[in-house]
Order: sequence, then C-alpha cells, then structure tokens
Amino acid sequence: MFQKQIQSADSLIGDSVLNAEGAERNSQLADVLASAPGPDAMAKLLLIDKSTLGPADRVDLLTCWQRQVSWVSSQEQEATLYVAGTQYLEKAGEFDVDCAQREDVATALRMSPHTAQNRIDVARTLFNHLPQTINALAAGDIAP
Repeated sequence: MFQKQIQSADSLIGDSVLNAEGAERNSQLADVLASAPGPDAMAKLLLIDKSTLGPADRVDLLTCWQRQVSWVSSQEQEATLYVAGTQYLEKAGEFDVDCAQREDVATALRMSPHTAQNRIDVARTLFNHLPQTINALAAGDIAP
C-alpha cells in the first residue's frame, strides 16, 4: 500500500522551501487558530495544503486539530445525555446501572456495557456538576 513520506517539522528547519526564518505564517491556519473549534474551523483545516507549511505552522496545525478533537468530545458527551438522560440514581454511594440506556450507548459506540455505563456517568457528571469543564472542552481549551 502507498505510504506518504512526511518529514518531521524539526527536520525542515534548513529546507529552502519551508524555512521558518522570515517565512510568512499561513493565513488560513492563523484564521482557524483565532476562531472557535467546530464545523467551520474543521472545514477550513481540511483545505490547508499541509505540504506548504513551515515548522511552526505544522505545530499550529496539530494544535488546531487537537482543539477540534476536544470540541467533538464535548458534542459526544452531550449526545450521550440525549440517549441516557441527565439524571442518575445513587445506590449505596455508587451509580446505579441504566440497563436500556446503557445498552443503547454500548451498541452505538461499539463498546462493552460496562464502558458505556462509565461514559454515561462521566457525561452526567460533566453536565450536572462541572459546567465550566464541559465549556472548556467545547472551546478546545482542554484535551479530552
């Protein structure tokens, strides 16, 4: 199978085409860095020609994609609540099991029911008790 050969950013420092010194930063990438993560930013990232980026821009590209991953994670947490609901029961100090909802989440995400229950519990905790954390995740300020 064909594999694309990609040089690491630090190996490009002396490259005459991708020289970081004095090279203008990629304006599309700068625009994405300044905007909130989401579908519009993702669409802009997909249009960037990665082969023309200098070393610093390549690092920024990676940063931009990590912010998108955080945003997607916040959306997944919210979608989990739409399947399982925001309320959880407590029994003897531990979360009770939500049979039907847990099975729906497990099936949708192709994971074990136990892992699905953990996902439900995390989503509920984030939205019910840690709104600043879920907001930071949605803004791409923290990694999932």
